[in-house]
Amino acid sequence: MALQPITNSPMVCRIWDEEQIMSRELPDDVASFFSRCISSLPQDARMLLQILSCFSGPVHYRVVELLVDKLKLTLADPMNVALDEGFITKHNEEYAFAHDRIKEAAYSTITDNRALLHFSYGLELIKAYNERSDEIKFDRSLSPIKDDKLFFTAVGQLNLAGPLIGADAQISNDISEYNLVAAKKAMAMSDFSSAAKFLNNGMVFLKDDCWVISYNLTLEMFELAAKCSLVIGDFDNLTKISNIVLEKALCLKDRLGVSIVVMTSLAYSRKMSDAITMGHSILSQLGIELATNLTTSDIQSRFKQVQSKLNELSDQALMNYKEMTETRHLTAMKVLAKLQFILYQVNRSKQPVATLEMINLTIQHGMSPEGPCGLAFYAGMLGKMGEMREAYRFAKLSKKLLDAGKSNRSQAGEIFFITSEVLSFFEPLLTVNEYRSQGEAMASAAGDVNFACLLIMMQYATKLYSGIHISSWLAEGIPAARYMKRIKHMSSYIYLSHGNQTAAILCGKTDNAGTIEDLTNTHMLTFYTQRMFTSLVMNTYDRMKHYTEKFFETKEDAWVLLSVESRHEFYGGLASFRLYRSTGEAVWLERGTRAKSIMKFWAQNGSLWNFEHMSYLLEAEEHYCLAHLSEAQVAYSNAIQAAKVHKYVNDEALAYECAGYFYLTASMKAEALEHFIYARNKYREWGAHAKVNKLFEFLPETCSVDDLPSVLP
Repeated sequence: MALQPITNSPMVCRIWDEEQIMSRELPDDVASFFSRCISSLPQDARMLLQILSCFSGPVHYRVVELLVDKLKLTLADPMNVALDEGFITKHNEEYAFAHDRIKEAAYSTITDNRALLHFSYGLELIKAYNERSDEIKFDRSLSPIKDDKLFFTAVGQLNLAGPLIGADAQISNDISEYNLVAAKKAMAMSDFSSAAKFLNNGMVFLKDDCWVISYNLTLEMFELAAKCSLVIGDFDNLTKISNIVLEKALCLKDRLGVSIVVMTSLAYSRKMSDAITMGHSILSQLGIELATNLTTSDIQSRFKQVQSKLNELSDQALMNYKEMTETRHLTAMKVLAKLQFILYQVNRSKQPVATLEMINLTIQHGMSPEGPCGLAFYAGMLGKMGEMREAYRFAKLSKKLLDAGKSNRSQAGEIFFITSEVLSFFEPLLTVNEYRSQGEAMASAAGDVNFACLLIMMQYATKLYSGIHISSWLAEGIPAARYMKRIKHMSSYIYLSHGNQTAAILCGKTDNAGTIEDLTNTHMLTFYTQRMFTSLVMNTYDRMKHYTEKFFETKEDAWVLLSVESRHEFYGGLASFRLYRSTGEAVWLERGTRAKSIMKFWAQNGSLWNFEHMSYLLEAEEHYCLAHLSEAQVAYSNAIQAAKVHKYVNDEALAYECAGYFYLTASMKAEALEHFIYARNKYREWGAHAKVNKLFEFLPETCSVDDLPSVLP
């Protein structure tokens, strides 16, 4: 049965019950019913509806005016008829059909060649756009933003006409070029999905011999299509496009753009060894051979040579350094920038080779857009070497170079990521997170999904370490992990999933330890660190011992200062001291003491806000192990106070609990009870409800001092 219009008067004014239409499945004859209604309208109104039906969505009134003028129609009367009859609605200067089935019916009444209509509409709108662009050139007060939407609409009409309309080679080329321009505009707006559609449509109009007669246009379209496919996670399309470019491109230079995209996509997909092999292969073709068998001593020697050269240049000299101009060197810097980060993730012993090569190329041939990335990694290396003030200097310098336009926005994500790792040793973590958020926005705008995801991941890791309420963390962390999985950025997804599991365990939502199949060494280290921490907090001794042993087996020294190292040292040190007290094995005391010394160095030479309380707590645990009772008492008190002042509620809870065990061993049961109760309250404040329940089992709220257990975890 066909839907009936609501009639409010003898005048047949159709007011469609949109809610009714949208809430039910429409019968098969509804289209024919709407078609009959439209056919009964005056010709001008019918033609207006036919024009509107040629567009995929709401149509701006300016577009309607342009096309109505072309058809020599009077706009006011037919528009009023269509509005009065309820076929269309108007909102924010745009017209839209009241329902898709009305639009389909209007489109079905078109008897002319629809492809030619779309084509003619597209050409008219392109013409109007070009005229408007000329106006903007002479009047800068006019905004081009809405006119870009007009251009997108015009190109959309040309695409709807289909490739048969472009039988003429010149017409096909023109439509492909329009799609290319539209794609670039969409990419500038960070709308990579729309850009990918424009590029795919543009490639449809290319002729079979496009790699011969339209080589430059074809190459540029395929390169941008590969990048867009990478950004939106369409790896199948990326593979297809890149294979064509690698086959058809005439020279190495023309293959490099897509090769770098493929190299990045391999890293996204965790095919790190393939990405590294490809990077070395590209560099070899450029005449650069990276050494793969350097010893630690060799790397340190090369580092000192580079450091000596950079020490001759002031910050101002580097800010005004000559520009790199040779294509071969510029391309090598692009590849090295990608390669150094891949090595940083999976083969940290080799990463300095790429970084030092970047610095040498910069010193010899000038500053490239990737130069600040090399300096950011160099800052991390300085920090690892213990030269903290110089590390801070070069991290800030790298950011200054970016701000001064010495780099481009495609490098912003990497610069923000690496410099934030260094800055986390000097500035409060929440301040560093604001910096990461800024970098994430810039990376996203540039279509750099890799570093946007990595910066998101580090923001969440920092929030967890900073003591944000666990339920709040999970409310944001779980959707973030799902997003990373959806866009197939598996590396960040794995890192964030480990954090989500830790938070879930602490608040009592799961005790699932997860799996570690097919992970890189860095992923495994993160997994073991998180499990070591949760078992330490939850006092599951056997698990803690297992995961702490795995942690130290997997732990490798990086050449770059990493923010997560502070938590690696902190949790590894606490677990080591705990294991020493249980086993008496000297290796555990040595590991704990080493962690304490490193944390003390960071507190003295970096940020007291971030490291003071951790340094005091590791010091207290060392005194506890060595039976230095008075020194331990002072250090525990200092750790608790520093954590309180610096607002690390998670570490404050941990410090209270560790002090409670110390006082229990020292037979100071009243002090032990007091510290355990404070620990329970702080864990509750953090949202670690599973830990609160664990402490209730260990220390019932109503227990007396005499009821305290004598067996220590």
